[in-house]
Amino acid sequence: MKKILIMLLILSTMVFGAVVPSTFYETSRALGMGGAYTAVADDFSMLMYNPANLSKDQPLHISILKLEIEINQKTLDFASWLANNSGKLSGNFTTWSADDLNRLINAGIFLDVGDNFSVTGINTPLGNFGVGAFVKATANVAVRQEILDVKARLSALVDVTVPISYGTVLNLPLINDAASFLGGGKFGLGITAKLIQRYSYLDDKSILSLSSFDPQDVIKKLTNPQTGTGFDLALNYNLPSWASTFSFVGRDVYTVIGTDTVAANWVFGYALQPKLIPGVPLTLSLDVNDLFGSTTFMSKVSVGAEVNLIGLAVLRGGFYQGWSSFGVSLFGFLDYANYGVERGLYAGNLEERFHRVSITIGL
Repeated sequence: MKKILIMLLILSTMVFGAVVPSTFYETSRALGMGGAYTAVADDFSMLMYNPANLSKDQPLHISILKLEIEINQKTLDFASWLANNSGKLSGNFTTWSADDLNRLINAGIFLDVGDNFSVTGINTPLGNFGVGAFVKATANVAVRQEILDVKARLSALVDVTVPISYGTVLNLPLINDAASFLGGGKFGLGITAKLIQRYSYLDDKSILSLSSFDPQDVIKKLTNPQTGTGFDLALNYNLPSWASTFSFVGRDVYTVIGTDTVAANWVFGYALQPKLIPGVPLTLSLDVNDLFGSTTFMSKVSVGAEVNLIGLAVLRGGFYQGWSSFGVSLFGFLDYANYGVERGLYAGNLEERFHRVSITIGL
């Protein structure tokens, strides 16, 4: 097992082309907990977060539709300003005040829409399976000032990912001996194979020419996708006597889209589910991301908590990279998350805040 892990680590650090963004699909529930969700994932999200959780006694989950819409606070602030200053966009930028230009340049207009269909907890004699189809579309406008003009960089990225996951309990003599020594828990193994289609668009335009912007041009450039494949690997240690799950997950251990490589992310996760109040489930969680990367330790760590208030609502909170997050679920199908992301050089340096709303229809 040790030799296998070493080989996987070596493979995951080999670069076969340019490093490109991951297709990883984050959920509002996870973001409300500061992203500390690797060991917690117990619904459709385990296909992306931790396929080893399929090794547990999972009920059948069917997500018919899960629509997630995300926007950053800067976009909301800019929309509010634009509502009162829309006439300025058709004018001469040399007449703009410094405050006007700063508002436009710092807008960073952003919109992210995600959706998925998935079935998890398919029990067979070989173990548990899950399959899904995830769609994530991101649109971004970055504005910069040039001499006598203001340029807008328009970008769009659409990922369609089909994960097929498998999880099983490792029931081998040597592994059982190790589990007994560690408290009598169970080791679980999970793997996810991914089929990927990526559509992308990138263009620079003058703000003055945006009135002639043709959406058909974007559609044409998005019609030639890159095709990719990849896989994730996960190992769990479930210890019921401590109400704990320990996880070690390699996301994008080997994932290539076109000729480009997605950087691997090795994550340690821990979840504790103590029974402090009868009938009120509580979850505490910890994630350490990018275990073998060069970022500072505080930029890797996230912590979170979730409490279920007798089925009426679920409250969440957490910290990620020095910034707070919180979330709430109502009626089992409506979720909201508010969280911060670090855009500076170190944790707690420069925050960008996001809002995410999701609606779920499923069983």
